[in-house]
Amino acid sequence: MRTIRSGEGAVVAQVDALGRIILGQEPGPPVGLIRGNRELYGDEAGAQRLATLDASGWVNDEERERVGNIDAAGLVRDRDGLVVGKVEEPVDGAVLLMILAGRFTASGGSPRAPQAAATLMDEAQEIGEQTSYPGVRRNYAPLTDDELFGFPRRKN
Repeated sequence: MRTIRSGEGAVVAQVDALGRIILGQEPGPPVGLIRGNRELYGDEAGAQRLATLDASGWVNDEERERVGNIDAAGLVRDRDGLVVGKVEEPVDGAVLLMILAGRFTASGGSPRAPQAAATLMDEAQEIGEQTSYPGVRRNYAPLTDDELFGFPRRKN
């Protein structure tokens, strides 16, 4: 069991021999998974990739943005270059950076970033439904010839 400590020395997580991540010092449910010493997942099944660690020690999140760096001495630095902890394994530094970014919760799994209110496709589908299935007006009067054609109808 490896412990992951913050910059102040407090235990923030533990990694067991199978690569499961447990928050805190006490036993609890796994909230993530480490595979291959390079990939970090936000669930126990390994379906939701949170971060990867490249050969130069940079940690990239799921959007391929750099989150931080782990040097050869095990010092974990965030995006701004501030030291946020010291770890035994480089992939443990990725876990520490993801914890600091708020990607893990105590209930398990990782919260997703809030999505935009509506995507362009959602708006297009909503407009399509409005034009295909217009709402029924309850109080309406039938259209007259004046309203349809702009002039009164001729009588023969």
